[in-house]
Amino acid sequence: MKDTPQSLLEDVKNNLPLLYDVEEDYKVSLLKYSENIIYKVEFSKSSPVVFRIHRPGYHDIEELEGEIRWMDEIHKDTQVRLPVVYRGRDGGFLQKMRTSGGETVYCSVISFLDGSPLGELKGEALLDGLEKLGEITARLHIQSINRDKSVKIKRFCWDINNLFGDNGDGIWGSWRDYEGITGHDYRILEKCTENIKKELNHYGRSNDRYGLIHADLHFYNVISYEGNDQIIDFDDCGYGFYMYDMGCALVTYSKNLCELEEAWIRGYEKVRRLSDEDKRLIPMFVLIRRITRLAWLSGHADSDTAKTVEPEYLKVTVDLAREWLETNTKVAVITGAASGIGYGIAKKLCEEGIRIALIGRSDDIYDAQNRLIEYAKAAGTAYSSGYSDSIGIKAYKCDITSKYIVIDTVERIIKDYGRIDILVNNAGVARINAFEETREEQLDMHINTNIKGTWNMTQAVIPYMKKNRYGRIVNMSSVTGPYECDRGYSAYAATKAALIGFTKAIASEYAEYGITCNAVCPGFILTPNVLRSAKTTNPDNPQSVIDKIAGAVPVKKLGTPEQIGSLVAFLAGDNAEYITGTANVIDGGNMIPETSVMGVHSTE
Repeated sequence: MKDTPQSLLEDVKNNLPLLYDVEEDYKVSLLKYSENIIYKVEFSKSSPVVFRIHRPGYHDIEELEGEIRWMDEIHKDTQVRLPVVYRGRDGGFLQKMRTSGGETVYCSVISFLDGSPLGELKGEALLDGLEKLGEITARLHIQSINRDKSVKIKRFCWDINNLFGDNGDGIWGSWRDYEGITGHDYRILEKCTENIKKELNHYGRSNDRYGLIHADLHFYNVISYEGNDQIIDFDDCGYGFYMYDMGCALVTYSKNLCELEEAWIRGYEKVRRLSDEDKRLIPMFVLIRRITRLAWLSGHADSDTAKTVEPEYLKVTVDLAREWLETNTKVAVITGAASGIGYGIAKKLCEEGIRIALIGRSDDIYDAQNRLIEYAKAAGTAYSSGYSDSIGIKAYKCDITSKYIVIDTVERIIKDYGRIDILVNNAGVARINAFEETREEQLDMHINTNIKGTWNMTQAVIPYMKKNRYGRIVNMSSVTGPYECDRGYSAYAATKAALIGFTKAIASEYAEYGITCNAVCPGFILTPNVLRSAKTTNPDNPQSVIDKIAGAVPVKKLGTPEQIGSLVAFLAGDNAEYITGTANVIDGGNMIPETSVMGVHSTE
């Protein structure tokens, strides 16, 4: 606003008796200067009132009327104490006032609630206060869920798109404009907000999760009088996620957050039960509110509130964001990940911001880890944004044919990451032999790696996915076996075909736990193994062998490990939740019939 709080004080003195039926003897003093400017009006005979000037452009008149209408509903429907809004001389709750600076502003008069501010509570008193605040919040949420929806209340929405100020459409602006944010901070918060949006989309906007919320219900807006807690500010009420109010309750605190959360939850559940998913996501909503507060502070640096923000607020917020990313970013376990298709899958999942556990049977897996870390940094993924490379990408040497080694490896992954969301059973072997010349140990080698290895990994990982009621399993089969077969691939084809049956069995048995299981069936893929085979076939001109294979494929080229990775990334994502038990061919259209050109086939 162009006018200063002092000049507006004179405007209030001059306009109050014109707008409202009040006694002649009164004095006006400034209470608070924030989005709105609040003055206390004291009379010689009557009870004091609050004169509130609504900042131009912050709300339109319909939104301001909606705020008053909701306050009136709360008076009728709950035991929550809040101010009474008085009508002006014209019978309306909102009045227009022309300021000395030439602006036209909306104003309202509400009852002054006496009492002691709770913003400075500490220790046990703070915990008791948060418990009471949880009760108040639950009553507001119940009223919002049960209210007559035919009575329309216009308020702005604290929605996914405007919470973080993306594309310049944030309600309070953008956290990116907060003074003091470094490039390191920016990358962490950017990745954090990106992941939060995905969580909120999955969380949904059902009636028991989304509705009218206070959106600013913390102790600086609550006062206590004769043992009763009263809300004194409803400015930021609107439509949003109910658990956002939990973030509001804790937004000004930076220490002992778990203990404070528990106190609020205890109070809330005295009135209304929280689902397990709500409780799991509470840290996320606390983080959302802290990030939106950064946006508010960046645009209100001259306010009294901004001047009292503790210096470490940004650092604590960034630290919480990093911890949340490490705890909530999905984890993918990929076998056979040292090279070829497995490494291509790792690159694509890494691009999605997923944390990676690479599994291989030799020391080559550690070289793959180093290469993937460098790739992640160059690609600008979360791994270069501040949290440890050892947390984001880690290699594990493991013989997947041994059940006990697999169990030990999976336990180490859980210890390092805390969760497993995605399992890609990519490891496999392929040896060419005429059927009559295939020895039993060669058959066992195919069975142990291609079938038993997949079995062992899946059996070790499933309990963790089942507990979290979420999982994505992708098994690497082939077109060879399920759909066609060249000569010499009897053992390989038998095991790859068996994986399709295994995929369907797991998909059927675990669908009710939010776990999907799908197979990928590659055709000719340009892997290191194919290149080695080409060199063996024609040491002088291996490229001619590759060209001959490509010429036999309808799309006239071989596939790449990264293209397999893109398919796996989709099947491992949230958008594939309705796809399970399927076999997905990716072979450039070459499946039927497949031409034998060099006696070799794609391998993992």
